[in-house]
Amino acid sequence: MTRAAPETSGSAFLLDRAAAVLPAPASASGLPSSHRLTVRLTGVRLRLPERKGWRAAGRVDTMAGMASEIRLRPLRRQDEDAALAAQEALARDGFDFLIDYFPAEPWKTYLGRMRDQSRGLNLAADRVPATFFAACADNALVGRVSIRHELNDYLAAYGGHIGYGVAPEHRRRGHATAMLGQGLIVARSLGVDSVLVTCDDD
Repeated sequence: MTRAAPETSGSAFLLDRAAAVLPAPASASGLPSSHRLTVRLTGVRLRLPERKGWRAAGRVDTMAGMASEIRLRPLRRQDEDAALAAQEALARDGFDFLIDYFPAEPWKTYLGRMRDQSRGLNLAADRVPATFFAACADNALVGRVSIRHELNDYLAAYGGHIGYGVAPEHRRRGHATAMLGQGLIVARSLGVDSVLVTCDDD
């Protein structure tokens, strides 16, 4: 299981697998480099330099010395209540826990759509193949990770390859760090060797 442990400063940590994180140059999307990270999965260390305006995805957001035991897995039928509760909680932050979820849709149908999306089947014109994982710790659903296998123009500008969120009651425990670390490994297994992570100002 991937562990992310603080290194010598709050802006760097180690991963079981690798990554060198570099500020990406401004691209055709027009986003300044301070809003974009490019992660190339070839090194042994993930570094996130301090820079004003970054809410650096994967930055250690827990007390020094804490590590998270996170497991990523597909959503299951028995996750419905916990996932809907997380959807409601994160909606207050303007974040969707469940991607493209429609309340009137049966849960079983939603799970089927997520499986199809991971296989690139029955995709809407503005969607790309993506794999959705529930992030669990101590048998609790604490967050989610969505890994896009490729980028369209919108994702190249705003979404990047990896989107993730932690339910409010499970924050400040190192889960986000562990989720990003495992997400990078999954992205590599999908053939993505240069991962774009985008972030907001606040």
